[in-house]
Parts: sequence; C-alpha cells; structure tokens
Amino acid sequence: MPYVPPHLRGQQQTSAAPSSEAPSSRAPEGLPRPASYGTRLESAPRSDVPRSGSTQSFGDTAARGYSRTGPVEAVFKKWEPTSRVLSLSDETIREIRQRLKVVVDAGAGEPLPPPPIESFQEMNLHQYIVTDILHHKYETPTPIQAQGLPIALSGHDILGCAETGSGKTASFAIPMIQHCLNQPPLRGGDGPMALVLAPTRELAQQIEREVSAFSRSCGRSVRTSIVVGGVPMHEQRHDLRNGVEVGG
Repeated sequence: MPYVPPHLRGQQQTSAAPSSEAPSSRAPEGLPRPASYGTRLESAPRSDVPRSGSTQSFGDTAARGYSRTGPVEAVFKKWEPTSRVLSLSDETIREIRQRLKVVVDAGAGEPLPPPPIESFQEMNLHQYIVTDILHHKYETPTPIQAQGLPIALSGHDILGCAETGSGKTASFAIPMIQHCLNQPPLRGGDGPMALVLAPTRELAQQIEREVSAFSRSCGRSVRTSIVVGGVPMHEQRHDLRNGVEVGG
C-alpha cells in the first residue's frame, strides 16, 4: 500500500488487497510532483552525459597543438646544486648545520640528505623564481630553508619543524613552483600538479599568497586555486576546470 501523508489519509480509500498496477512515481493528489533526476540521467545515452574533470574537453584542443589522449604525465627533472656545494666535505657540512642550529635525522636505509645551502644562487633555481626572490629582497635563506629546500628539490620526503615566521612555507612552496615550471602546459581539466592541505581557511589563503609571491614572474605557467568555505563553489569549480598547477 502506497504511503499517504497524514493530512490526506481521510480523503482516500485504502484496500488491503495488493494492487495489480505497477508502482507509480506520481505524488499524492494535492502535492507537487517530485523531479525524477535519477531516472532522467540513467535513461540518457552515455554521449549525452557531460563529463567533468580531466575527461571534459574545453574548446578546440587540436587547434592549440595537442589532443586529449589521457592524463598528463608528470616530469620529474633531476636537480643538482652547484659544483661547489657538491664538493663540500662531511666535516664542512656538519659545521654549517651546527652554525645554523639545524638537526637532520634520516631513517634507516634512507639516503643521506643533501647538504644545507646558504645562498639562493647556489640552489640552481629557475630564473623566474630567482627574479621573484630578488624582487622581494630576500638575501639569504633561513635555516629551515637552507636545509629544507635542497631536500625537497632532490625529491625526498621531508618533515620540517621550525618556529612561526621562520620561512617554512617558502621551504616547500619554492620546490613546488620549480616542479610546476618543469611540466608541459596544462590543458583544461588537468592538474593540480601540486597539492597543499591546510587545516584552516586562513592558512590556506596565506599559503596561496606565498606561492603567488614566488611565482609572480611565471605568468600562466603557475596558476593557483584553493578550495575553501565561504567562497562561491562555481568560482572554484571554474578555476579547477580551466587547469591549475597548485591547488589547496
């Protein structure tokens, strides 16, 4: 027996015998008929259902010199500092870490971390990043940057602990931007190539500002978008569908 709302039960006759009619999706008399979203989508041909994300096409991709055949493949370019840094002795590396008050622990079986680098110029960063570092008048890396940047640029996992305001964000933002600059241009729906998870909206916005500060010379080579509350979803969806290098 179909369900009848309480305020309509006195207006309809019910029968204990089962009905031979097929179940109907019609709403009880006096109530608006619900929309059949699920039925409409399931009965539509596959070609009529719009796709989203990296499988959706945006404009004439062939006219822009590429065709969509699958997800973009990430490029992991090998990084090395200058020859002077590579030639540092173990004793010199220990002295630098003691002077910077940096403690490094490598897990069992893990390769030795690269030495700390006390100059941005010796890190062999992309020219765009170097230009932005000079624009902000940063002269020397902070201790967490001197050791954290080489480790991240080498492609190793890192867990860094330092005081507030010590430059931790730049320690992972600069290698992240360097990685994005090594990638081929993203197509609509591709990305992000780098993902940052932050516990609060304010911290996510702060990280985005920091990434933008070190990628101002990159133009559209490094685009950012954060998914946070308090912002219209259609704006965030539009950014992601256009393709972003850094998401948070």
